[in-house]
Amino acid sequence: MWQLDFHRQELNKILDNWDMRLLQNNLMVIQRHMENWWDAYKKWESQDTFDTAFAEDRMTVRTFDEDFDKQVNKKFGSIQISKEDDRFFADSQYTTLGATQIDQHHTAFHSPDEAKHYRADRGIDSSAFAVPSNFSSREKKYEAGLHDLSASLLNHSFPIWKQVHHKWEKKANYAFLPLSQEADQEVIFKLTRYAKDRITFPQLYPMVRGYRAEMTRIKLAHDYDMGIGYTASPANNSPLECKGTRPEFKLRYGLPATTTVSAGVTQTVTQPVYLARQTAARSFKQILLTRPGMKNEIVLAMRKHAGPFPVYAVRNGNLLNCYDVVDGKMKLNGKKISMDGKLT
Repeated sequence: MWQLDFHRQELNKILDNWDMRLLQNNLMVIQRHMENWWDAYKKWESQDTFDTAFAEDRMTVRTFDEDFDKQVNKKFGSIQISKEDDRFFADSQYTTLGATQIDQHHTAFHSPDEAKHYRADRGIDSSAFAVPSNFSSREKKYEAGLHDLSASLLNHSFPIWKQVHHKWEKKANYAFLPLSQEADQEVIFKLTRYAKDRITFPQLYPMVRGYRAEMTRIKLAHDYDMGIGYTASPANNSPLECKGTRPEFKLRYGLPATTTVSAGVTQTVTQPVYLARQTAARSFKQILLTRPGMKNEIVLAMRKHAGPFPVYAVRNGNLLNCYDVVDGKMKLNGKKISMDGKLT
């Protein structure tokens, strides 16, 4: 752990004082600090345990109903977005569209040639998310349907079953995946932001993209169900690219036009609202303080983990029986998880 703390601190000295003029001549130094942090992070990740992540409030969970055979490889072959739900925007900043533009976007998005781009893998088995090459381009990601996913962050002070969906189902299925430390979520956020400048440091973008393909990141967080869904806005494709070869829309799984704030209270989503949920994601433990023990909602970019995760389990009374997914089938492995987050 001390190695990760040290290398993160050294990298942060650069990231917190980002100056293009000074850094242009020190690219090799920047790359070395990035590689040192990444190597230390992956080593730490490989040694992380279920009990430690749960005790440190870093464990996430996705829940599914009792029908394993139906849920294990659940996929949406074509994502539908209704124009009545206000989920078409002019850009990713939630700029609204007029009625005529919404009709045009809706028609284009659902046309046969375009709709083929928009599918989703949302099953229990998340093995496709653990293949870095599936995230080598937007086309590859969309082709596999590997969009962000909803989950909950668990509070170690309360039983698991009190904090999840499907809490009353006797054989509900669970998929557990730990997060990094909050500080490392902040590092990858900064690196992503700086890597968008592909002119000054073109070498930075592929490095960061590689990290993002192997690091689970929390994108949005709130202490209450946010009413997450799919939204679409025009993609910034090059005009030289042939129409139909790339998705014409950027599909985002996140906040719709209106989000839930608390019971019976909603809020119009604007860029500041979206940024507030992003900021909460990087300090994700804070959402456990305002409604202790109650179900929250987070949005995950699920990726490859260096340790033995995800952990899959099916409820059996007050225990969870762990299993592996083998050829689409449930294979119990003898491990168990107690409702207070202990894996044996």
